[in-house]
Amino acid sequence: MVNKQEQELIEQLKSDKKSLVIQAIVKLTRRGKSKEALEALLPFTKVKDRELSYFSLQAAEKIAGKNNIKLESLLKQNANQNSKISLTRQKLLNPEKDEIQAIKSKIRKLNFDIPSELLPAIAVFLAKHGDLEDAPLIEHFLVKEKSNLVLPFIEAAEKIAPTILPRTLPSLLASGEPLVRSRSISALRRIDPQEADRHFSDLLASRNPEDRLAGIAIAFIFPFKRVK
Repeated sequence: MVNKQEQELIEQLKSDKKSLVIQAIVKLTRRGKSKEALEALLPFTKVKDRELSYFSLQAAEKIAGKNNIKLESLLKQNANQNSKISLTRQKLLNPEKDEIQAIKSKIRKLNFDIPSELLPAIAVFLAKHGDLEDAPLIEHFLVKEKSNLVLPFIEAAEKIAPTILPRTLPSLLASGEPLVRSRSISALRRIDPQEADRHFSDLLASRNPEDRLAGIAIAFIFPFKRVK
C-alpha cells in the first residue's frame, strides 16, 4: 500500500524538471517500499540519461529487495510485456492500468516514426500518462505538425512539459489553422497575458470568419470588459 509521502514522490517523478525527478528517485531509494513505487521507477531504468538510469536502478533494487522481488526478472518480464503490446487508437485512449508502462515504452521506441493516424491518440495518452522523458517527442510534433493534429500535443505540453511552450508557441501562433492559433493563445495566456491579448485581438479583427469564430470560442478566458 502506498503511503502519502511515497505517493507525493511518485507524482514528483512526472515533473518536467530533471533535478526534481532525480530528487524524488533518491528519496524513494530510502523511503520507497511499495510495488507501485517500483513500477513507477522501472521506465527510468531504461532511459538514455545516465544519471536518471543510474539512480532509478539503485532505487528499484532497494525497493525490489524490500518486497522479495528479483529486479532482473521483473525487468525481463516488463520487456517481454512491452514486445506483446500493439498500439491501436483504442488501446491508447483506454489503456488497461497494467499496460500503461508497456505502452509508454512502445511509444518511446517508435521515437518520431509514428503513423499519422495514431498521433492524436498518442498525444492524449501522453497528456494523461507521460512524463519528462516524453518532452522531446511532444516538442518534435509541436514543431513538425502543421495541421489541427497538433492540438492534443499542445494539451500534452501544458500538462507534462510546459517548459517547451515558450520556444514552440511562436510558430504555433503563426499557424494557418485558426483552431491551432486560438488554442495556442489559450496556452500563451498562462505565460504572457498581454501578448495573448494582442493575438486574441488579431483573431477578432481578422477578415477571415473562421479566425473570428476561433477567437470567439476562447473569449471566455479573457476578462469580460476586454471581450465586450
